[in-house]
Amino acid sequence: MIPLGLVPLLAKEKEQILPTLGDMIPQISVVHESIFVDSTLYGLEAPPFNPPDNNNSRLYAETWIAGFALANDLLLKSQSGVILLQANDIPKTYTIDGDLDPLFLEAVKELKWDVLKYRGHAIIEIPEGHSDILESLLRVPRQMVDLEFNIIAYSTEALSQHGISMEQFIDINLNAFDLIAENPLDWGEQIAGIKIKSGKHNITNILKRRISVKSQGQVGRAIIHEIIRKVPYEVFQKDNLGQVVERNLEFIEAGLKVNITPYPSGIYNILAQFEIEISNLETNEGLPVVSQRKSISEVMLRVGQAVEVARIVFDDSASTKRKAWFTFSKDSENFDKVAIFAKRL
Repeated sequence: MIPLGLVPLLAKEKEQILPTLGDMIPQISVVHESIFVDSTLYGLEAPPFNPPDNNNSRLYAETWIAGFALANDLLLKSQSGVILLQANDIPKTYTIDGDLDPLFLEAVKELKWDVLKYRGHAIIEIPEGHSDILESLLRVPRQMVDLEFNIIAYSTEALSQHGISMEQFIDINLNAFDLIAENPLDWGEQIAGIKIKSGKHNITNILKRRISVKSQGQVGRAIIHEIIRKVPYEVFQKDNLGQVVERNLEFIEAGLKVNITPYPSGIYNILAQFEIEISNLETNEGLPVVSQRKSISEVMLRVGQAVEVARIVFDDSASTKRKAWFTFSKDSENFDKVAIFAKRL
């Protein structure tokens, strides 16, 4: 037995001229008087309607019209024994109370729905065939996420001089994340449970170049942090004699950009996508030149978990004065790495 939905395709392959849905309506009405069809659909090609000569003809009509609706992405309604076939783009309005989620509005724009905001309500007009999509969107909860970042500039030479391995340094930053985020830094009786032979003073001195940032965002929406330095430079125009006729001051940006997009992953976890962009500023013949590096990583985070997001290595030792996006007062020591740690609160 050939499924009804394939009949039009087979007929086309044989170059047969198919009847239209309008041609089938009289035959359908004979065996089922409660099937009604939107007149705008009459011109659609339709497979033959050949009900059996028995008591199953009414069921055949219902099956035929259901298959036709499915094959042509039409809307089929049934109520109190009456069956209505119509196009799924007939507009229907819904009223939603309260503030609309920005991500919801992005989905609305992509689906080309119309939204009218009025007195704290939103009136949305959508194709009736999209009703299930709207209901599904409204059922998705708005999940908030809190994150904290420790951004540490340090020197690997200083770590070596004080007998601190890179593994120990990372462990300290992860285990003592909350302490390091505080200002001033106060270790109390221990350093995150790790013994450092050179003492607390040295590790405190190494960690003094740090920036701590807290942020709250929404799952599915980017959280953006920027530590940017805007550097001015002069551009000018000369006439044919080489005389300067116009001077303008423009700005160029360099620094650190951290974009985090958290995605839901189960009940307790989020999948956080980190996009790190670092730009270094140099000069060439008096003009600023920016070189950029970018990394993208994904980390599964649970509440209370701290992770190392990125470790940025500079080609040469750079003073904090030169890397002005990471400047601390009265600090001229060199550093050759910047580590970024994140914790879900």
